Amino acid sequence: STGNHGITICTPSSGTGTINFSDGSGGGAAAYAGSVSFEHANELTVLRAKSGKVVLRNDGTDALVASGGNVGVGLDSPTAKLHVNGTQNGLQARFGGTGTGLGILCGQKTNNNALVTFEAQDASHGTLTFKTAGTEALRINSDGQVLLGDNPTVASDAALHIELDGS
Repeated sequence: STGNHGITICTPSSGTGTINFSDGSGGGAAAYAGSVSFEHANELTVLRAKSGKVVLRNDGTDALVASGGNVGVGLDSPTAKLHVNGTQNGLQARFGGTGTGLGILCGQKTNNNALVTFEAQDASHGTLTFKTAGTEALRINSDGQVLLGDNPTVASDAALHIELDGS
């Protein structure tokens, strides 16, 4: 046949439409192994597993796995709140838009020397800052200067600038 086919669940604009999946071992809500629902009031689609994992799969590859409060990208069993496992050397995570924000590159060289690169991806404002106890302690600016100390935002002509409060 031709045309669109599917299942439509109509609910009031403040209601929730749900498809429940049962393991066949009994009746009632306790038998549901998982569900897909849409909450109209919050415009929220919810995938739920009573136990186990929620998986987004693309062509047989688990692209995203949620399990036990952890989210995994590129792996079956995440062990952290966000666990990313890339299969190639290179960019593993980007926070911000393409070419902006922070890029995190991870890799394994052929001689087993691991590498991690933090990349401030804006060519004209590429500054990495490090804070301790909410106060900036180290800055690497887009000119390659390393600024360290009590006021690391004050640049000088030196490649390494250390400023202490006199103590």
